[in-house]
Amino acid sequence: MSRSKSMIEILDLIKRLRLNHSIRNIYKETGVHRTIIRNIRDKVLEKGFLNNDNPIPTEEELLKIFKIPKVKKKHILDPYLEEIKRYVDNKYSYIVIHNLIKDRARVSCSTVRRYILKQFPKTPKPVMIRDKEKGTMEVDFGYLGIFYDIETNKNRKAWVFSGRLCYSRKAYREVVFNQKNDTFLNCHINAFVFFNAVPKKVVPDNTKSAVIKAHFYDPVINRSYRELAGHYGFLISPCLPGRPEHKGGVENDIKYIKNNFLPVFIEQERQKGFLIPRSMNIQESLDAWNETTSEARMIQGVGRTPRQLFEEEKEMLNTLPEEQWDKVVWKKCNVHKTWIINFDNAYYSVPYRLIGKTVDVCGNSKLVRVFFENNLVAVHEKALKNWEFKRKDEHAPPFQEQYLNNNRKYILAQARFIGESAVKVIEKILSEKTVDGTRPCMGILSLSKKYSAERVEKACSRALYYDTVRYMSIKNILEKNLDFLPEEQPATHTGQLEFIFAREKEYFKEILNGGINE
Repeated sequence: MSRSKSMIEILDLIKRLRLNHSIRNIYKETGVHRTIIRNIRDKVLEKGFLNNDNPIPTEEELLKIFKIPKVKKKHILDPYLEEIKRYVDNKYSYIVIHNLIKDRARVSCSTVRRYILKQFPKTPKPVMIRDKEKGTMEVDFGYLGIFYDIETNKNRKAWVFSGRLCYSRKAYREVVFNQKNDTFLNCHINAFVFFNAVPKKVVPDNTKSAVIKAHFYDPVINRSYRELAGHYGFLISPCLPGRPEHKGGVENDIKYIKNNFLPVFIEQERQKGFLIPRSMNIQESLDAWNETTSEARMIQGVGRTPRQLFEEEKEMLNTLPEEQWDKVVWKKCNVHKTWIINFDNAYYSVPYRLIGKTVDVCGNSKLVRVFFENNLVAVHEKALKNWEFKRKDEHAPPFQEQYLNNNRKYILAQARFIGESAVKVIEKILSEKTVDGTRPCMGILSLSKKYSAERVEKACSRALYYDTVRYMSIKNILEKNLDFLPEEQPATHTGQLEFIFAREKEYFKEILNGGINE
């Protein structure tokens, strides 16, 4: 009876009865059935609550009078309560628990879930609201969708970078088409220029551009990001792994952009006939919206705008350095068998002993430095164009360095260490216009390693005398020790011949003695 009426309704009926309103009038004014009014009147009359001399009863007193014990209905899962409790203690999922009891209790998985939540309610964990720190900036990327890029004539994915100051809610927003390390760093620099100041602390998430390896106690910070922080003097404080709520301000700012700016811009593009919005005007529109709407809005619970709050917060920000940071990029590169690395679309040589190793490369707009096990192993000037080679001779292996230096100037320089005859032989071979003489000349120079420069010089002199300037001729002279003979003395049949294509003398003697038998 009274269970269907709230305490407020019962109190209202009691007040009317204390004012001596008739049951008929109360029924007409409130619509409460007369039987219910009589039952309420009889119960409160026994307690003396209708006497105007007594105070109006409290809700606690009325609950004692009108409390009707609830009859607990049996649930189909009650017989398995202890078993379900053990499953819950073992942290089984609702699906697993349902599979374990569905053969005995024909219920759905949703019924199991509701039963568990009712029987074993979880106490919500308390949440501590942090004070808005002055001088702290939270940064993040948010996906905007597909936009048509006129420059590339393609549809491209677009993101918005938001750098939001926690206290004032003033934010720098930039539309980008990737989340690469360079883009991440450039957005920070642009944000500092926009604020004309540098925050004391920056809170990023665990993207690879900021944190190489996320860790609860000891995260590994990206080297380039560390260099940026060192130049501008801010503290990097990444949020904990899997805890994006630690930078909830910038998360909400991304939602604010998507819910308030983006739909208006898309509809404006549709009205112009572009079903896929163009990217050419989005940054300009975002800046205008940021100036006229975002920074001018009144913040609930504060009563001031971001622009007004920024006047207070900027006193806690660091001064912007006069010199802009020369972007430093750190990368790990593998050394190819050609003892070069590919860094920033250009090639740089490293010592050949590092082939197959992984090196750390640090580059800015002027220099590229290569480190192996924290030791500096190579320094190059930064390449001015893509796919340019930067090579140093001291990095090459000895035999390959010699081969790469096989040019006319180098060969003649090496021949002078042997002697004048060697120089003449080299010059004569190189003067041949139809056949490349580089390899024969290098072969002649290499003979000095086996025989000595003095013997090669004599062999070259003998080859010039008999006009047999060839690599094989000089090699035969050295192998048969003909360089020890005077140049005027011809060789025997066991050595060098006076004429390359002449027969031996005995052949002609036989012909003279015996005649020619045709």
